[in-house]
Amino acid sequence: MTAQHLLLDRRDQFNGGFRPDTFWWPIIQRREDRDELRALAAAGLPFVWLGSDSAPHPLAKKRADCCAGGVLMAHAGIEFYVEVFETMGALDRLEEFASINGPAFFGYAPSSQTLSLVREDWTVRQLFLADDSAPGSGVEVVPFRLGGTVAWKLA
Repeated sequence: MTAQHLLLDRRDQFNGGFRPDTFWWPIIQRREDRDELRALAAAGLPFVWLGSDSAPHPLAKKRADCCAGGVLMAHAGIEFYVEVFETMGALDRLEEFASINGPAFFGYAPSSQTLSLVREDWTVRQLFLADDSAPGSGVEVVPFRLGGTVAWKLA
């Protein structure tokens, strides 16, 4: 399950006009659908886990008439999940969702490494440059929530 599908609903995508930086596949749905996904994520079921979906597209393709569907989440992936689970009052279910269920489903032990996060607001301030496989080239990519605040950060 991707963080962006747990964070937003289609009203967020059209707030103030179409916002191409919040367009991805599968297409964002109604608030009721988002809330059902949230409930499933927090239920603690062993076959439900984090699915990071960092599918960035060049700025020019995201802002084109027929924009590309995808979003850059890698800059704050786990932080976005923490926000969602905090909103749901389910921080106690996050470790299972993020670290245990996926490996267990495929018969692997979870990693012994740990992360520490702190509740501290920070702003996503910059575009990213991505290598488009041409030597020396870098293309601008819009990260999720550019100009917005993220409520958690890695310690």
